[in-house]
Amino acid sequence: MSGVRSDEMLLQELAGDLAAWLRRQSELGLTTLARREAPRAVARPPAPAERQAPLPSVAPRHAAPASTSELPSAASNEAVGRRMEEFAQSVSQTLSSNRPRDAAPQRATTQAALRAQLGDCQRCPLCDDRTNLVFGEGAERPRIMFVGDMPTADEDRSGLPFAGAEGELLGKMLQAMKLTPEQVYLTSVVKCRSTPARRPHPEEVRRCRPVLAAQIRIAQPEVIVVLGGAALAALKPDETLTAEDRGKWMELHGVPMMPTFHPTLLLQKPELKKAAWQDLQQVMKRLALS
Repeated sequence: MSGVRSDEMLLQELAGDLAAWLRRQSELGLTTLARREAPRAVARPPAPAERQAPLPSVAPRHAAPASTSELPSAASNEAVGRRMEEFAQSVSQTLSSNRPRDAAPQRATTQAALRAQLGDCQRCPLCDDRTNLVFGEGAERPRIMFVGDMPTADEDRSGLPFAGAEGELLGKMLQAMKLTPEQVYLTSVVKCRSTPARRPHPEEVRRCRPVLAAQIRIAQPEVIVVLGGAALAALKPDETLTAEDRGKWMELHGVPMMPTFHPTLLLQKPELKKAAWQDLQQVMKRLALS
């Protein structure tokens, strides 16, 4: 598809350049394009007797006009310029009519439609090593959207967000908040796993951020809960992040956002679970969850 589009752009640029050149020539007095003549055959040298015959007088082939009335008029130049404009428009319309119908995808209104548009995503090199693209899962209109940084090995194998031990712990956290599956949506900033596991690179985040923005637009959650410092850094790259940022309300795309610890870190350091629960209690209070 990219090759088709680049060819069209090149042809459009060439058509525009040609039209501009022809308009310039018409301004200089050109009304027709000279036809390139085929090379003339070399004449055989005349016989000695023929050389004595007088040559007829011939007017120069490119003699100057006899009077100013033969020079191109301003009206003629204007007509040529108008024809050049029509030519350029005709080329542009022809190229537009040949453009593939799906060149401009429609704005997705559901998560399923957005996932279909994403297709077999090849936007960054992460696609080379992934097993599954981990798009997201949950309610179409959730009260809370939980966002991690990038899929783990378990998520890559299953294609589902927060699979494995991290998912089990997150499930217990949701139960403690008295949330049902119809009230949450789970996803991540970057949709493909890196090998080995690491934080997502800025270019990977840049490629995936529009997808997350579309997910948020479709979901319209009341609150976003960011899980982990890597996810927060990806969503707020222009802000200086410190350990104190956890538990403080922020905003993302106009939606209130609460950063807290990632379940992976909570499994490694169980002593942090109390602080994470305090963060989630703020979310519960804001949503009037009892």
